[in-house]
Amino acid sequence: MRREHTNQIRFIMEELLPPIIRDTALFKLAASLAWGEHISTLAEFRKSAPFGTSEEYDQLYRLHPRVHEDTDNSSPACSGLPRTPSGPASATWAAAPARC
Repeated sequence: MRREHTNQIRFIMEELLPPIIRDTALFKLAASLAWGEHISTLAEFRKSAPFGTSEEYDQLYRLHPRVHEDTDNSSPACSGLPRTPSGPASATWAAAPARC
């Protein structure tokens, strides 16, 4: 799934669905069936995310299932990246797998 699609899904779920539907046990059950138990983990994490430590973020993202094809970057972000790296990090960049 591309980043653009997940942003559209997020917009519908967070901005268009009223909380009276979105916050029900039935909706949470449906979301868990569709996306797995990780939905509950993400919901709990979001409550304290602004105060989370680097270690907490690291743990969440290590356990987070990958939902995007190949990269988390959107097509516009990828098109803005230089194709030929330069500067002190160019050797590291060249050795890294292509993600866009």
